[in-house]
This record gives sequence, structure tokens and C-alpha cells, in this order.
Amino acid sequence: FYFFEWFSIFNIPFSAHEINWDPPIRWVKSGVSGCEMEIFFILWFKLKKMKKYILAFISCFVSVSVASIIPTILFYGPEQAELSKLFPGVVNEVPDPLFILISASALIILWVVTFDKMSITDLKNGLITGIWFGTLTFTFFGFQFMALTNIVSIQFAITDIFISAIMGAIQGGAIGWSLGRFA
Repeated sequence: FYFFEWFSIFNIPFSAHEINWDPPIRWVKSGVSGCEMEIFFILWFKLKKMKKYILAFISCFVSVSVASIIPTILFYGPEQAELSKLFPGVVNEVPDPLFILISASALIILWVVTFDKMSITDLKNGLITGIWFGTLTFTFFGFQFMALTNIVSIQFAITDIFISAIMGAIQGGAIGWSLGRFA
């Protein structure tokens, strides 16, 4: 019984056989122990997975940042300015970029990990899944916000859901493509 067999509980491979990668012959000849090899394989597997996640995160973040320029200028910016005039001190005239960055990063990380677990590894499946993820996520946010406050209208919520479905397609497509490309 190896200590690293404990990792099997978390579905993490702990031997060369389980990740389909044979150790170099020089390791076997040089006397590298099985425990040292197992540690290497665990770290190698985790780094490979992290690389895939980081590249998917970056491709998604860049594509959504560029794609969100037009909706922000045409819809969200004017709505935000109007709401800040109607509710001064409650609604900011300009959103705080730090909180936008934190919330966008959290959502992208959630989507990247979920898409990977769902084995979405191409552009088409990423686009389709992104549409329904975006639609359902922002349907929840829009109607929850309407239930808690009377700041936004139903027109705003439905427009936001529609824009979020389009943005979800872009986000999902970028994630699906990059998970397949950098796997």
C-alpha cells in the first residue's frame, strides 16, 4: 500500500500506467525509486491540467472582454447612468472595475471547470452549452434582482438575458475551443 493510493479517492492518477505515460528508461537505470516517480507523475498531471485551465481562462477572458465592448456602450453604460441618476448613492454611475474583475473571474473559472468536467472540447459544443449556461445564469440573476428590488424593469431583465445568451455563446465557444486545443 502506497501513501499515494489515497489520491485515488479524488480520482487523481498516481502511477505512470494510469496517465498513459511510460517513464524514461534513464530513470529506471539510474535507480529512481517508485515513490519519487509517483510524486513526479502526480505533479506532472496537475500541472498539465492547470495549464489547460489557465489557457482556457485567458482565451475566454480576452474574447469576452472584446465582445462586451459593444453591449456596454449601447446598453449597459446608458442604463447604469440612468439608474445612478434615479438612485443616487445606491447605484454607482460607473461600476467598480475591481468587483467586475472578481465576479467575471469567478464566473469564468466556474465555467472552465464545469466545461472540462462535461468533456466539452470543441467550438460547437462550447457555443451551444455557453448559450444555455448564459441564458440560465442570467435569468436567475435578473429575476432574483427583480424579486429583491424594484430598480430594474422587466424589459431590462429580458434584454440582459438576451445579451447574456450571446455573450455566453462567445464565452462557451472560447472555453470549448481552448479545452480541446490545449488538452
